Amino acid sequence: MAMLELVKATEEQWEEAYDLFYRALRKLMSEGKGDHFGGMTPEGTKRSTKDGNYLLLAYRKGDQIPVAAISVLRDDNYQQYDWLLLDTPREGVATLNAMVVRPELWGQGYARQALRLCVEALKAEGITTLVGTFHPDNSMCHKTLNYANGGAEVETSERYIWKTPKGRILERKRFMLCI
Repeated sequence: MAMLELVKATEEQWEEAYDLFYRALRKLMSEGKGDHFGGMTPEGTKRSTKDGNYLLLAYRKGDQIPVAAISVLRDDNYQQYDWLLLDTPREGVATLNAMVVRPELWGQGYARQALRLCVEALKAEGITTLVGTFHPDNSMCHKTLNYANGGAEVETSERYIWKTPKGRILERKRFMLCI
């Protein structure tokens, strides 16, 4: 596996990231696992390039096409994570909104490497805690989060039902990763 470089995407690059999210969603749907993907809209992808949010693209050296895309939001709306965050200062918290690897590269360790680079970049920006959700049956996502947590088990919630703004009903677990 080639080493990756992580680049903070500009507003002009959001379409590259959205293309990755869309391709991954199509692949998951073809495998009957469309509910594993929380979804990234074009608007949400573009939003992650603005207002202190992060859209990170991971490239193999010399490659012009991103291997992975990670969207991290600096929203201050963490009520759904209060029981996980407890006394954690909210100014150091960010939400892992979405993470995807090019489908043809799944299972080769790029997600782990990209998330590890993302954690390092966020730490340099003063982020101390990463929260988010994942599908309870997405064992690869859970393993990737544990890897980014230094091999230790990330703290997760029980399964719950999430209704998306567009009305989709999805089963999820919340997580908290101290970085």
